[in-house]
Amino acid sequence: MLVWFVGALTALAVPALTSTPTPTPAPRSASSTAGRWTTPTPEPSAVVGGQPVTFEESAEYAAVVALVVNSTICTGTLVDDDLILTAAHCLRGVASPDQIRVFNGLSLNTPGVEATAFGMHPDFDVEAKRDAFDFGYVSIDAGSLDATPIPVITDQIEWDAIAPTLSTDGSVVLVGYGLDPDAAMNSNLGVKKQVSTRVRDFTDSGFEFVAGGDGRDSCEGDSGGPALARAADGGFRLIGITARGSDPCGKGGFYGVPYHALAWVSGEVERPLCGEGCGECDCLDTAPERDEGCGCTTDGNGNGPWWLWVFAVGLRARRRSTS
Repeated sequence: MLVWFVGALTALAVPALTSTPTPTPAPRSASSTAGRWTTPTPEPSAVVGGQPVTFEESAEYAAVVALVVNSTICTGTLVDDDLILTAAHCLRGVASPDQIRVFNGLSLNTPGVEATAFGMHPDFDVEAKRDAFDFGYVSIDAGSLDATPIPVITDQIEWDAIAPTLSTDGSVVLVGYGLDPDAAMNSNLGVKKQVSTRVRDFTDSGFEFVAGGDGRDSCEGDSGGPALARAADGGFRLIGITARGSDPCGKGGFYGVPYHALAWVSGEVERPLCGEGCGECDCLDTAPERDEGCGCTTDGNGNGPWWLWVFAVGLRARRRSTS
């Protein structure tokens, strides 16, 4: 589910799983701090501590897709019939859409579809310690995947109903096609897997959160993949995009809240995505503390409890993609 950014990118080649170019997992990553965090850089990853998605679960998770980008594996989420959200670092170095192929089966041993366009958020900062805007998108032909899109939360009432539950164990589901470091070498690469965990804390701005740990985590190849939560109607909502995480996997990672990329994506795909009356996507505040009646967030420069947690676990920042 993740693509990792490690100070120096480690290339991890894996056996070809399909007729596509030999894929390698993309890294997930975490920002650097006090010499303990390295800058985000793509590498291989997989869901840690979880299980492969079963055939019975396949329809519910059909919107989670594998992105084979040249010889790298990342993960993404179909949020509209023709639009996938993923991590920007998964798309670094891509020159044209034909270098990206999309799969949404339980493994890569299924037919894929070609991308028609892609983009990286202009504010993506590979050296950021937090709030890196590690957002990207991939376009495909509408209806080319047999899947029901998973929506992004764009409504404050819905967010405020879900947010207090996210710290409960099992409230967040991480999904991805990355590596499982506990499995035989590369044996689970390219297999769709899921694990339940919880959110540990948000950055001050609310643009990112830390989730996972205690051996339940995303890993290389999971970069760009989703953190999902249940809404009141029982359906999944996309609340996070895998960006970077611990090395080794298992101690948790950073996830970007996708709402904060929607104004940019709306302009790229030339249609509104932010919700009614929110052309600039300023109608949802995801900051853990905010002024009542204001859609603004804090600048995120403070050292909140989430930062103390980072020091406590001693994470080494790493992007969660395979390459």
